[in-house]
Amino acid sequence: MKKIIMFVLLAAIMHQAIAQTATFDIATYTPPKEWTKVIGNGVISYTSMNKDKGIFCVLSMYASSASSGDANTDFKTEWTDRVVTPHQAEANPKTETQSQEGWIAVSGGAQIKLEGADAYSILTVFSGFGKKFSVLTTLNDQSYVNGIDAILKDIKLDKTVKNSEPVSTDKSLSIIGTWSDYSGSLGNYVNSSGVFIHSADTHEMHQYIFNGDKTFAYKELISSNNISLYTESSGTYSIAGDNLTLTIKMYKSGFGTIKEDKTKETTEQYKFYIGANKWEAGPFLNMHKDGNYYPWSDFPYDYYKKIINGSKSETKDSFDKNKTAINETAGLQANQSSGAIGKFGSLTYNIPKGWKVAKYPDGDIITPLDIPKGEFLEIWVQPAMNFSGTIEQALQKSYDETIVNLKATKMNEVNGGSYTAVTAKTSFRGWEYIRCSGGIHLGGGEYPPEYGLDLFLIKINSRFEQVAIIKSRNNCSTYSRYYPSDKLKYYNDIENFLFSVQFTEWKEPIVQAATVKGDGIVGVWQGISMSVGMAKPGAELGAELKVKQLIFFSNGQAYFGKDFPAEGLDELNTWAKAEFNRRDWGTYSFSNGRGVLKLSYAEVPLRMENNKLVITTNKTDHGFIETNTVDGAKFNGTYALSSKNFAGEETGKTPLISFTADGKFTDNGAVKILYHQYVDCLNAGQEPGAGTYEVKNYSVILNYTDGRKIKIAFIGTDYDKSNLSPAALTLSFNEDVLKKK
Repeated sequence: MKKIIMFVLLAAIMHQAIAQTATFDIATYTPPKEWTKVIGNGVISYTSMNKDKGIFCVLSMYASSASSGDANTDFKTEWTDRVVTPHQAEANPKTETQSQEGWIAVSGGAQIKLEGADAYSILTVFSGFGKKFSVLTTLNDQSYVNGIDAILKDIKLDKTVKNSEPVSTDKSLSIIGTWSDYSGSLGNYVNSSGVFIHSADTHEMHQYIFNGDKTFAYKELISSNNISLYTESSGTYSIAGDNLTLTIKMYKSGFGTIKEDKTKETTEQYKFYIGANKWEAGPFLNMHKDGNYYPWSDFPYDYYKKIINGSKSETKDSFDKNKTAINETAGLQANQSSGAIGKFGSLTYNIPKGWKVAKYPDGDIITPLDIPKGEFLEIWVQPAMNFSGTIEQALQKSYDETIVNLKATKMNEVNGGSYTAVTAKTSFRGWEYIRCSGGIHLGGGEYPPEYGLDLFLIKINSRFEQVAIIKSRNNCSTYSRYYPSDKLKYYNDIENFLFSVQFTEWKEPIVQAATVKGDGIVGVWQGISMSVGMAKPGAELGAELKVKQLIFFSNGQAYFGKDFPAEGLDELNTWAKAEFNRRDWGTYSFSNGRGVLKLSYAEVPLRMENNKLVITTNKTDHGFIETNTVDGAKFNGTYALSSKNFAGEETGKTPLISFTADGKFTDNGAVKILYHQYVDCLNAGQEPGAGTYEVKNYSVILNYTDGRKIKIAFIGTDYDKSNLSPAALTLSFNEDVLKKK
């Protein structure tokens, strides 16, 4: 690996001109295309993984901190913090040193074990101008060297001398309020289908609420290895100088269902101050507890940003369209009917069902009719922008101008910018687009209300078409926050809207709607396929067999993934879904018993043998069986889910749903579980109810008497349509088993 170390080191100090750049802390660099970006407190990471080959690379940049004045000492400190402590790596690796333009770069590497698998960590530490900046690369294959080079070869570091004097505490600032280490508060992780994401990665979110009556509350949410743990505690607090004492009088914790544990009622002692953290002026609530692990040896604190000022609950100002409309003097015209076609300039779009359009001289505003009180969500179709720069530069210009039109202020992200952008892509309609999301403040006061701003920019010939989504940031109970666009219905409406847009002078490819009704292999198939990834218990070599869904659509599209679409296939916009998840979506061809499935990462051979579809992945044949249609299915009986949560803890409540053969249902808690959304305010099945149901396109469609419409995936596993009262029903993309009472 010595060649890799030298290659990375030499590339990192080659300060050449760059075309499309990103900025993090003091570094300006070219980010790698198609790598997954993750932003954390004081760190930004890029990950590339090829599960079929079992190889990966993670490159992490850490925010700068004060230099010791000696490059080798800086390297040893960072090596200990970043590699030795978490991975028990060699304490004194061989290093290489280079210097240029006042920076001294020290690089070294060593073999490590990562979840039992062999990997290699390479650390480069830049020292100079009173500061140090670290880049850590962890990989298990040399083929990633070019990817590393793509980031490091043009890196530029800000030479502004760092002030070595610590920022003093601002004693005028009060601890009263809500402090969070996440982007606002304990948030939610929702995928494109509105389903809570459980991943092998670990996500932690923490929040403190200090009240004026000397009471406090603490919330923690951890998602790791397909399990989510929620912890809550509360009690009283006292302050003496820089000492913070928390007297815990209530402690609850659990997986899904939380239980009180009175044995953990105790007292905790912290050193604290309110002011700058290691990287930003803040102010932040910085807390230190003896015995805790801190990733920065020169900053032994956890830090939290104030998101709500001095109140147990947030009062959100309403968003006044008359003050923020693109043209303040424009009067509203009559609202267009939902489900129709809208047009502004040369852009036409499909109006989502249940939304209305307000026309302005220089833009359209589309709003859902059923938006709950206290929530705000609008789609803005804005005037086209003539711009000769790159699409990334156009996005920055568009974002800045939209902020001005909104009379808003930007919120800064950890990456140093005001928004997070997704790499530019070419859509199925043939036009290039880029999108981003950022936080903004609207209104006055020391802590003005927080909103979200999403931009969707489309390049059409020499101009850029602009669509903005403005959304309120709302509280859910006392520990979670959400945007209305996180709700599955609104999310689908917005995505379908964005990819419905067409342009008068743009010639697009023919796009056909997809169904699973047709000849040949069109339909839904299930089987077991080998996946290759990281080693873990039960898959020590990184290879394991997983149930896979294989769906061939009538228009030539195909889906090959672990999870069935969360709502089934009824009214599924396959083109929009494929834009979000290009890895699991592709195309196929099949004739005379043979064909090929074309995915972004591989071409998978297909063949038919004895009414079984055989696919070949990782040089291994796997048989897939076609599922039977479930259209028109009827159920009769009451079905129950387990009264235990997924940690095996007894909750004392049995979720039930009853069906009748004439198409009626009554839900008593089952749909809330089957919906698989763990933020209550985003779960459409949170409240029980009744209504009528129908089954079609692998979806159970529940039409509630209160107006709700919920779709639950129904693949039909082990289901016989002639038996209306089977002993068990398997529902949802998670294939939850409900047993007949």
